[in-house]
Amino acid sequence: MKSYQISFIVSMAGILFVSVYLINTMLSYPLIGIHARNLNNHLFIITEVYPSGWASTKPIEIGDKLYLPDLEMSNMEGIRKIEKLKSLTIIKEHRKVTFDINHQDVTAKYLFNLFFPVVFFLINAGLSVYMLVKSKKQSSYPSLFFMVISLSYLSAGVSARDIFIGTIITSTSMFLCPIMLIHYLGTANFNANVKVFKRYTIPMLYLLVIVLSIVTNTLYVLNREKIYYLVAFVLLTLLAITIVIFNFKSLKSTINDTRYKAVLYAIVPSFSPFLLFYVLPEILFKEAIIPAEYTAVCLFFIPYTTVYLTLNEQEAGYGFRLKRIFYYFLLSAFPSLSILTMIHFFVTDNFTLIQQLRIFIICSFLTVAFLSFKRGYDCRVESKLYSKKIKFQDSLLTYFEMGRRSNTKEEVILLLMKEVQTVLAVGCVRQIKYCRKNRNFCFADSEWDREIILKEITLINELQIGQIINCLCGYLVLINKSTEMYMFLYIEQRKSRPELNNDDRTWLKTIALYTNILLQCFTYMHDIIAEISSDCSGDNTSFMSFKVLNSISEEERRRLSKDIHDCILQEMIFMYRELEPFVAADQNLHVLNNRLLEAIRYTREVCYDLRPPFITEMGIVDSITALVERYQVNQGICIEFIHRVENNELINLDVILNIYRVIQELLNNAVKHSQADYIIISLSLKHDQLILLYEDDGVGMDLKSKIDENKHLGMLGIKERVKSIGGEIMISSAKNKGLLARVIIGVQQSNSR
Repeated sequence: MKSYQISFIVSMAGILFVSVYLINTMLSYPLIGIHARNLNNHLFIITEVYPSGWASTKPIEIGDKLYLPDLEMSNMEGIRKIEKLKSLTIIKEHRKVTFDINHQDVTAKYLFNLFFPVVFFLINAGLSVYMLVKSKKQSSYPSLFFMVISLSYLSAGVSARDIFIGTIITSTSMFLCPIMLIHYLGTANFNANVKVFKRYTIPMLYLLVIVLSIVTNTLYVLNREKIYYLVAFVLLTLLAITIVIFNFKSLKSTINDTRYKAVLYAIVPSFSPFLLFYVLPEILFKEAIIPAEYTAVCLFFIPYTTVYLTLNEQEAGYGFRLKRIFYYFLLSAFPSLSILTMIHFFVTDNFTLIQQLRIFIICSFLTVAFLSFKRGYDCRVESKLYSKKIKFQDSLLTYFEMGRRSNTKEEVILLLMKEVQTVLAVGCVRQIKYCRKNRNFCFADSEWDREIILKEITLINELQIGQIINCLCGYLVLINKSTEMYMFLYIEQRKSRPELNNDDRTWLKTIALYTNILLQCFTYMHDIIAEISSDCSGDNTSFMSFKVLNSISEEERRRLSKDIHDCILQEMIFMYRELEPFVAADQNLHVLNNRLLEAIRYTREVCYDLRPPFITEMGIVDSITALVERYQVNQGICIEFIHRVENNELINLDVILNIYRVIQELLNNAVKHSQADYIIISLSLKHDQLILLYEDDGVGMDLKSKIDENKHLGMLGIKERVKSIGGEIMISSAKNKGLLARVIIGVQQSNSR
């Protein structure tokens, strides 16, 4: 067994032994809660009755005389605590009343002071054991640290009973807390070889704790004043803060570790009330704002934070909650000061400074509680309060999904106008083009000749996509531009609410930017297709032209798929996991999280379409089978796939990839245009020839017609692919006659090439 394990076991055993003694002492001696001044050998006068003690439940008041026959008490001078008695005799109006001291008929405050320290110790003890079992060495020191804090809280009850050994344990364990925190911050990162403090720093700090404990306890014996302990604790706390500040550069490399933040997030809210509301007021004003036993309840942040952070490793969510509470406290300052000012002017009683601070703190906590409750309540009704924002989110998601399926610019514009009209609830939405050279408007709808007057359009040299311009009875939103033309969307003003608010404008700008991207993509696509068509229109055009273009296309697909998967998709997954801790408490986040999950699934589908995974390992038959199954599940189309390919090795990757793309494009055509319900795909390998047959029962198309030329772009792409690998294709179709495609590729020929 290693030395650190032996020292840890000895330390934990000592803490457990002392804790058993402390608990037994508190159960044996009830807290009487009386301060008295000696009058003569056996007679005392009561100067204070502690509200949470046993005496507060009996008819014992300040000024009553107390008779103590114990000879040891006759030597008491000044005001002392009256504790460790089995019975008490009070003299009231020249008659003696004797009370038996026990744990019966005590107040709720008394049970609070007795029950909470024991519960806190047991929780930390169980948590320490669990952490040791789970993390072993990494949790040994924080377990010991938390147990020392528990010991300090537990021994305070024994110290209150005027038992000197309890005072010694309380002071020593309390002094150890800031020093052990420094020790932990300097040594907790076992994985990094980072030397934070000098070798003698930690031993000197522990030696300082021993010296201060001896000095303060000696002064307490002489003067019976607790202020020495409080001053020493404040000095050690300031020393710990100073050491952290001066060694921040050394801690910088490891300060983001979850274990560090777990300790800091546990310690700061746990000890701050004790320091701010008890220790400092006792030192400065001789009176606490909040009693120590109530501030000590905040120590329960330690086990809660440890469970939430160290075991679940969800530091970000907890840190966000603490920052939000701190922000609420800042917001509460003004109303709390306002209430305090009103009390000062309208209430005739003169309040002491401590009383005013108590009022301020109570108002602050009530304000924070109200803001926290309001946030939780808003999460439940947010869908009703902010239904418009959710409506905008739904609209954008729907528009993005439908926009990517559009095949022409006209379809995108019609979809945009319909979406704007529906979401903004306006009566009129029109497409308008503005000639930049002639500075005049032309309308896509010839029947709509309403005059449009712009305020400052002639003075604007360059407009930005998504820019909103006020005009007569409406707005113009720029959705596309070129050197010659601006393309606007005219939106008529609403009668119920004419002005567009910030949410309306943000939504319009977002949807305009996305529309501009779609329109630019169509422009580039048509330019490329026109160039390809002109290059490949001749009879002597080599298949190498198509092959190069398809190779470039596949390479771009592969690169784009990798970029989306490695960057965008991973970031979305990370965001989804980051949102998970907040989803349960926020209904609106739950909706957003579900939408984010849908976006993740959709992005995965896009990556799959761009570059099917494992296509080289699966072979042509299994790849097409997976593609067919996806279309059947996602689109609900009945597809029958027949294959007679016994040897995949005869078919190279280039042929497999292009045949896969041909089938993919035919299936896309069936989903978007042909409205097919039943599809048959046949793939066979005969005499070194790969034969693909495709047939559907859709509406078909007129291949000779030039009217729907844009709808035939998919067929043009299929022909180019087949030609690039030296194959032959025959496509037969007519209106309402379905579509038949036959592809023949010479395997040996394609391999040689």
